[in-house]
Amino acid sequence: MNKGIIILLGCLLLLISTNRQFVKDNCKILLLGTVLMITYLYHHPDVIEGAETKEIPSPGYKSFYTYFGREKNEASPSSGKGSPPNYTPTNINLADLKGELSFFKNEFLPDSKPYDSTDTVDFIGGRKYGIQYIDKWLLRYQEGFNLGDFLSMQDNMLGPCGSDGKLLSDSNLLSDELLDGGKECDPSSAIYQGALKNITNKKIIGSGIQDHTHDASKDGYWLSILGDCPNKPVSEKYIDGKKTPDPSCIPNNYKVKVYDGTDYTSADSKPTDSNPIIAIYVGTVRLDDLANRGGKGKCFDNITKVYDKTFKKKFDKSGKYTSDLDVPIWSDFMKGSKGYDTYDAYKLLNNPDSFNCRLQGDGSYKTGNLKNIPVADSKIDGIGSGGLVPIDGRKPGNPDKPGKPGNPGKPKPGKPGKPVGICSADQSKQCFKCGPDKTCCYKDATNTPDCIPEGDPTSCSVNTTPCKYQNPKGKNKKLA
Repeated sequence: MNKGIIILLGCLLLLISTNRQFVKDNCKILLLGTVLMITYLYHHPDVIEGAETKEIPSPGYKSFYTYFGREKNEASPSSGKGSPPNYTPTNINLADLKGELSFFKNEFLPDSKPYDSTDTVDFIGGRKYGIQYIDKWLLRYQEGFNLGDFLSMQDNMLGPCGSDGKLLSDSNLLSDELLDGGKECDPSSAIYQGALKNITNKKIIGSGIQDHTHDASKDGYWLSILGDCPNKPVSEKYIDGKKTPDPSCIPNNYKVKVYDGTDYTSADSKPTDSNPIIAIYVGTVRLDDLANRGGKGKCFDNITKVYDKTFKKKFDKSGKYTSDLDVPIWSDFMKGSKGYDTYDAYKLLNNPDSFNCRLQGDGSYKTGNLKNIPVADSKIDGIGSGGLVPIDGRKPGNPDKPGKPGNPGKPKPGKPGKPVGICSADQSKQCFKCGPDKTCCYKDATNTPDCIPEGDPTSCSVNTTPCKYQNPKGKNKKLA
């Protein structure tokens, strides 16, 4: 407590204890003074040492998770690319969790071959592109930098160039060859100009809706991160293999820094104007573990324990599968076309403990302590500058610690047969789309609700709340 206040209270107590007549004559004044002092301390907690102030200064950045399907040979310890997982997430396409699963469902899993396949053209162990792992990253993004347009990346460079552009080396190629990656794009191409625009406007990270259904609530988002010389292949980015960029590079002075320390409050762990992105490796899920092909080990034990806890049933350690399409969690995911967050694959990978397995410097994998790694304060929920939004319940200005749970007033899922109540104000913002003649199956403010025939709330899925829309005046409103 402030020393001045301590001295004042001490003098007051001394006066009261030694002069009862003074207390008797000034009782009302002393009582009023005591009330005023208590009121002051209540509104100024900063005078008490260690008290938390009402407003915590912004840390100067936002943080969010992103995921990357890593190839088997993409990040070997011999690559010389720094600490595990031995690559920097730049000039590549990543995704949020729904986006990564969208890639798996539509591009990766359908082409799966048997694990013992001898096809080595774009495949390793029966898996397309040789993808064997899903890495999870926490990105800290400097305040003042925003999301820009998504830019496709292949082979650590911009591409494919697209039919509206041309290749720098040969403008006479057929249109399907222009759509191939790994070829340098002409400066006149839209993707080249898009990179220039994003860098100029301090939009190093780009976001775009996955293009499989063009429904972000289902498919999630692609992410692109612009790094050094994004328009040229790795072998041509620098002069004589040094860090001097080739003169024909798109200039980009903004760097992505991988932080591999443990003090997440240190200056090195925070982004700056020159290093606007700090990438923190969270952990890895090994596809072989999901397929019961990982053998014994702590990482395998970890994912099976998370599976058991998440689904209240035992992971089948006796299962033997010929390809990823046979693995229960993937075969279920390939069925139907529901929102990806309703599948077991999403529920398992959305559990933070699933990524409690980390690549080590010697190429092995070990479990660690996820409690030491910061927690994201934001998520991708849109494209462009407004696409990075706070996660409900996280304390503003204190993103690295989980905040209080979400709105405690949010209704719980209704029970079958129970009358459907009127939508709350928050629900009505989404449920007006259903009109007055249907029941709204509300999930949260970021999801489009399902609208079912009135009087049939049991059709709402388990993770939604049935309610009936009513306009602010109390009368149902039907929209066109």
